Amino acid sequence: MGGPRIAVRILGVTSTTRGCAFATIENHNRLVDWAVSSIPPSEEAAFETISKVLRKMRPLFIALDRLAGAKKRTRGKAFDKALERASADRRIMILSVDRRKAASGRHSQPNRWDIAEEMAKRFPEIAHKLPSRRKPWQSDDDRIGLFLALAAATVAWEQFGRPHK
Repeated sequence: MGGPRIAVRILGVTSTTRGCAFATIENHNRLVDWAVSSIPPSEEAAFETISKVLRKMRPLFIALDRLAGAKKRTRGKAFDKALERASADRRIMILSVDRRKAASGRHSQPNRWDIAEEMAKRFPEIAHKLPSRRKPWQSDDDRIGLFLALAAATVAWEQFGRPHK
């Protein structure tokens, strides 16, 4: 009786210092695609980039980290507006998630590095993209956003798979 299975794709998204990062997972444990992209700080440029990613990755849901929006500047706000517009155009639901749940088993208050390290262990095919731990005087490496987007998608999948209370 096991007919064809539907592959559920969830696109994890996070804004980074210079743009955004995307990671798509399928059926909880299969990494489909990922990207780190630089975007000029305009809503229209962000909309075009996000629309291209949505056409390419064809997700059923978008997982957006609600912590990432806490103190955004102009680029982050433009990114959020563009993401909402692009998802509405393609009728894709945005799921609000807390990426810290991706590493909550080992850490009570995981930071960005802890989350990224956990995702690198879970998805070894992209572990080589994990940047070295940032020193206080160094600027952020946008590649960390790839792992945070992956964490958002993973947490969204875990919430998606649970029965509603």
